[in-house]
Formats: sequence, C-alpha cells, structure tokens
Amino acid sequence: MDFFVGSALVTRSSENLVSEVLLQDRLVIVCRPDHPLVGRPDLTFADLEGNGWVLPPRATKIHQAFDEAFQEAGLSPPKTWIEINTLAVLRSILCETDRLAIVAFSRIGVELKYGLLTVLPLNFCSDPFPIAVVRPEEGRLSPWARGFLRSLRQSAVEIKVDEAAYSGSTTA
Repeated sequence: MDFFVGSALVTRSSENLVSEVLLQDRLVIVCRPDHPLVGRPDLTFADLEGNGWVLPPRATKIHQAFDEAFQEAGLSPPKTWIEINTLAVLRSILCETDRLAIVAFSRIGVELKYGLLTVLPLNFCSDPFPIAVVRPEEGRLSPWARGFLRSLRQSAVEIKVDEAAYSGSTTA
C-alpha cells in the first residue's frame, strides 16, 4: 500500500504506517440552490422531516452521525433514503429532485463554486470529521509518492481556504 486517504484513521500505529490528519472536515446538509428550504429563516431539524434523502451506506461514519443528529434533536431518523456513495450520482439526484444529502464539505467544492449545490444553514454535526492519509513512514516512500503526498497536503490547505471563504457567506 502506498496511501489510503479517507475518514478512517489508524487508531493504533503499526511499525510501518503513519496516520496523518490532512484536515478537519465538517459534515453539511446540501441540496439544489432552488430547493424549497433554501432561504428559510431559522431552519431546524424539524423542517427537514418529510424530505427525501440521499445518504452514504449505513455502516459509514457519516450515516451514523446523521442518525445521531436527528436523535439528539428529539426526532426519528428518516426510515427510507437512496443509498449512494458516488459524488457524480449524488449531484445528479440532488440537482433534479427536492432530496437532501449529507456530505463532507471537502467533497463539494466544485459544486459550490459553480452553483450546482448549496449548503443549508443548519449546524449538522459540531464534531470535526478528520480526513487523513495513512501511509508508510516518509523514509520508505518513493520520490513519486513523496511528491504525491506534498500535493495532498497542498490540496488540504486549499480546501481549508475555500471553506473559510464559503463559511463567510453562510452560517452552516
């Protein structure tokens, strides 16, 4: 293995693997820009009841956080949803329907930039969602892999800057 990039962290480092957090992402609720909930003042979880959802598989941390957020708001999580973990399919469904989705902010930069999706101003999950690279120790990486790791680190910095700029225009 050269790299694994994702939300799963190695909780106990092995002798040969290092887990490096690239950024602390956040989970957001997204929809198409002309969704009926966009622009609604004082949006609450109760306002989300009855909406269709597009969610990642039930076993993922994102889906678990989704269920917990509804329960913490005193509501039952939705009983039905479309299960998708592919951004292109998720984007297509959201752009053509009134469904909502939960995604990591870092995954939707292009969609936000071009106005394909928007973030609903509702604090979904206050805990940061770490995105990490699990890799061999630096000395064991090939020159290509070290260059790729530099690119991953730079991309993480750019995502943080994009999120800070976007967060200035919403309370999400």
